[in-house]
Amino acid sequence: MTRDTKYQSFFRALILLSKIFSKEIDEQIIQTYWYVLKDYSEKEIRQAFNRAIRECKFFPPPAQLIEFIEGN
Repeated sequence: MTRDTKYQSFFRALILLSKIFSKEIDEQIIQTYWYVLKDYSEKEIRQAFNRAIRECKFFPPPAQLIEFIEGN
């Protein structure tokens, strides 16, 4: 998977996550989440997003997504 393909998948998933939580995000926020999470696999990121959908009451900050990936 190329970096561009991984970014596009990430972009779509983050937009969906923001819609689920009724959170408006802009390009700067998307780039910040990408910068923090880009070194994780697509599978790890997807699992973190899925866990956020199930467990979070509010749009998760990057640190919470990292906790979902790495554990406490």
